[in-house]
Amino acid sequence: MIPPRLPMRKFTLTSTVIYDADRDSYPFIARFDTIIELLVSHVGLADTTTQKILTDSEIYLTPLYYTETSPPQPYVQMDLCVDREYYIKICGDKSRHADLIKESIRAVMPARPSNKVDVNILTHDLSPPVDDDPWRTIPQYQFGRDIETLAPDVVKGLWGDPEILHVFISHKSDQSRRARNLKHQLLDYGISSFVAHENIAPNTEWEMSVQRTIFSCDALVALVCDNFSPSAWTDQEVGIALGRQIPVHCVRLSTTAKPAGFLEKVQAFPHQGNIVEHLLPHFITDPRTVRPAISSLLSILPYRADGRPVDEVALLLLKAPATAWQTTQKDRFSRLYHRRPVIRKSPQAQLLLDKLGREPAEA
Repeated sequence: MIPPRLPMRKFTLTSTVIYDADRDSYPFIARFDTIIELLVSHVGLADTTTQKILTDSEIYLTPLYYTETSPPQPYVQMDLCVDREYYIKICGDKSRHADLIKESIRAVMPARPSNKVDVNILTHDLSPPVDDDPWRTIPQYQFGRDIETLAPDVVKGLWGDPEILHVFISHKSDQSRRARNLKHQLLDYGISSFVAHENIAPNTEWEMSVQRTIFSCDALVALVCDNFSPSAWTDQEVGIALGRQIPVHCVRLSTTAKPAGFLEKVQAFPHQGNIVEHLLPHFITDPRTVRPAISSLLSILPYRADGRPVDEVALLLLKAPATAWQTTQKDRFSRLYHRRPVIRKSPQAQLLLDKLGREPAEA
């Protein structure tokens, strides 16, 4: 006998901005109506109390990223909010109920695509705030009360092109030469970066300029030397970046240089070789930096003089998920492909055009 169909469970999405920007990374949310029906039935076979929690609770889903992995992995936080009286009855056993729900999610979710899901059981007064404000989509959003959201002309003054990737290079003053070298290497790939001792004019207030750039950058690269962590400035720069949940990349400048604190969890790149070659694949695949990274690479593609560098840039662009490309970016690449013979001759550029589902645009 087929069991009766359960009423559709409603849920609250606590951050529509993050979900709308990267829907393909959150199949658990996209298929929730189907998954929750299977989940309730599956849990009911093992524990009726856990089933009651699922059917009677208010459900909040939050799309997030595990920032400790490289590249960061999307996951969903599922908060089940119940009445206070009922919560008191089950609170001593809530971990078991949460674990059972997580096991059932793994059982009913398709293997591909899938999401890791963290489950919390809470009371209504501890339910997560709903964040529908689009402030998260503004690259230059600020946390400090004394720092206002930067006007477009200020962002342009700090970074140049507002559409390309903006990278803050955190370093000790005695590593300024290495920081400048990295800045120029990143510029070869259309990436704008900030080096405090180079970018800030003598008549500019140093602290405010650093605050503006650290709160408006897309990613941070820490050049870790032996005395990196004791510095109050580098410590705060890294802390702000981690708090903003932007990508943080660590480069160890020597074998004895050791990241400290939360920076220990960040995968460190070796100081030997070309640092940029290690960074670029992360910039172009991380959901938080992929779109400005695409714009950066598109900005330098017309100036590549021969086939090999064109292949290099196109190969990097191929690493970006097709869903991450904006329509304007696809149109731009299509026009470049049509107008530049050297790009049309590139096998990697031809593959990219096919991946994007575009025909060469007319001039």
